This record gives sequence, structure tokens and C-alpha cells, in this order.
Amino acid sequence: MGFRNPCQPRKCSVKSSGTVLYYGDVMTSTRNELTITGVSLDNRNGEPQVLLHECRSGNLLSMPVGPYEAGAILVELSDEQAPESFAHDLVVELFHRHGFTPSHLELSLEAERGTRLYYTAEEELCSLPLRASDGMALCLRMGVPMYAAAGALQRGASR
Repeated sequence: MGFRNPCQPRKCSVKSSGTVLYYGDVMTSTRNELTITGVSLDNRNGEPQVLLHECRSGNLLSMPVGPYEAGAILVELSDEQAPESFAHDLVVELFHRHGFTPSHLELSLEAERGTRLYYTAEEELCSLPLRASDGMALCLRMGVPMYAAAGALQRGASR
């Protein structure tokens, strides 16, 4: 798996609640694409933090994650093979076996399970609620874009 320009525009559209939201070249003003640039440890408590790059503004944000998700993200960023399968690998295998096509992740910095992974199953758009840390690990593992609402980024950056 080679690295691509993390903010390279994509052309795709997704129907959501009767409205078409455009990602990539014609992005709405309320969505920002994020890429994961690394993992660090919080100086105050030693907890892992995922470093997120906001493509439009270039801002760098951090978000706390558990050690398991941090490990999965580090393995994926390093392009190395994990000695054992992560639970995220099982979800990817499930998607593959059942013909689900991942579309994008909508990251929520607010609610515990407010993050949603969007995918298509038999040409129908579906979503799966999950924790932000799991969503980020899956997003990276499956190579799908990750977005967050502009307001969520500002609130998350001030924490």
C-alpha cells in the first residue's frame, strides 16, 4: 500500500437524507476532509492521540484513542503486517465477503457512538454507528475518506 497525497480531491457523491452531499472536488462548506498523519502520546497523561490533518485549512488536530486503536493505526500507517489480526481486519473481511462497499466516514468528536461509517449494500446506502477511534482505524484500513463537520472540528480543537 503506497501513500497518496492525503488531500488529493476525490470525485464521488453520496445521497444522505434526500440531499446529495459532494465530497472531493465540489465539497460542501460544512464538511472537511481529514487524514490521519500519525499517533503521539499526550504529555499530560501518556495516553495515545491520533493526529488529524484538516485538508482545507491545514490545521493539525489531536484526538484521544485507546491503545488498541492506536496500535492498529500505527500498523496501517507503517505499511507493515501485524503479527496477529486486529478486530478491524475481521470487519474488513466481513465487508469483503458480503459485497459491502465502504464509502466514507463521518467523524463526530461529540458523542461516544456518533461517528458513522457509510457503505453500500446491494446499491443501498447504509451506515454503521461506531466509536470515533474504531472508525478512524477502519477508515485507514479500508482506504476510505474521512470527514467531519466544520463546527465539530472547531469544538474538538478547543478541548
